[in-house]
Amino acid sequence: MGRPTNASRRDREYLLESEITRLLTATKANKDTFLATRNYLIILLSYRHGLRISELIGLKWDQVELEEARIHIKRLKGSNSGVHPMAADECRYCLKLRSRQPTKSPWIFTSRTGLVLTRDGVTKALAAVCAIAKLEIPFHHHMLRHSCGYALTAQGNDTRLIQEYLGHRSIEHTVRYTALDPARFKTLWEK
Repeated sequence: MGRPTNASRRDREYLLESEITRLLTATKANKDTFLATRNYLIILLSYRHGLRISELIGLKWDQVELEEARIHIKRLKGSNSGVHPMAADECRYCLKLRSRQPTKSPWIFTSRTGLVLTRDGVTKALAAVCAIAKLEIPFHHHMLRHSCGYALTAQGNDTRLIQEYLGHRSIEHTVRYTALDPARFKTLWEK
């Protein structure tokens, strides 16, 4: 038979802002301050910057310029890399994580032993967070990337700008977010 499709497992491939907030809040339930901070930042950066899991675990401290509040995103899968501004809370959590990392590492996301976090490590960490957050839909990391595109579209941002932000080479990959936005139909019958 094979693996079931995502469409057969869940109604949508993105999270609502309220669900993102629930995930972020759920990370704080972890009594281990390093893990709580790390998991919070995993969700925050993945969502705000539309990171794929491989882009996330590949992040190094030298890609973050906290004084300038920007992050250098190295896109994979043939996507365009770029530099994104960072919000104050992202910078704050980066500083917290760096101070709480048990060992010095060039990698932002590490295990307790200082080894770079693997895809499986991220998946397990997020599964634990999801269990606490009690999301109603099955979750996987890539939904944070889709949530970023959807949120940027809902804010009324230009599709080309979102394309550049997410690193899409082709606009075909970006228009999926405009198709999901019900706000585009809002004024159809207002005459």
